[in-house]
Amino acid sequence: MALIPTFGTGLFIGAGQALAAGGPASLLGSYVLVFFLSYCLTTAIAEIAAHRPALNGTMVAHSYEYGSSHLGFSLGYLRWYSLAMMVPFEITTAMVNLSLWTPEPSMAIRITMVAVLILLFNMLPQRAFQRTETIFTGLKIVTTAGLTICSLFLAIRGIPGTPIRGFRYWHEPGPMNEYLIPGGGGRFLGFLQCFLYSVIS
Repeated sequence: MALIPTFGTGLFIGAGQALAAGGPASLLGSYVLVFFLSYCLTTAIAEIAAHRPALNGTMVAHSYEYGSSHLGFSLGYLRWYSLAMMVPFEITTAMVNLSLWTPEPSMAIRITMVAVLILLFNMLPQRAFQRTETIFTGLKIVTTAGLTICSLFLAIRGIPGTPIRGFRYWHEPGPMNEYLIPGGGGRFLGFLQCFLYSVIS
């Protein structure tokens, strides 16, 4: 339960766009960098939480205690803001996943249906909400494992009937793509774009 909810929807949506923008080496490097930063942050939070457990949430409470009241206040609003932004992000991702992003009147009905579904899940009693979290965590595990196996199979064997092999983009156009501008600056911008998608994931 602690690991799988950190696999965001951006992992399934943004990886292809990041690969096109920055190339395979930039994507791999950005995922490794974000993994390292996440590991450091979660380890520090776990150590402080084990040392001084807080009743009302670890990051905000410990920011007040070990940092300053300004830092705790800012982190509280940052947490609220980031969680508030997740709802429109999830709605947009649902529309993109369903390939329904076309400007037509029925789009408002579809968006409303997804928003109401999210609202209903968040209004469930705590025990029922925990059960749905467990179910969706299992679904994420199965989806992530299935996509990984499928990707490896297609990368090693290739897509039948085409000359495309899975590791072709390491050679054509190369491990790091140029993004927006040519040269080394374009490669750096490609890495930054991959880093942005990695953070969203």
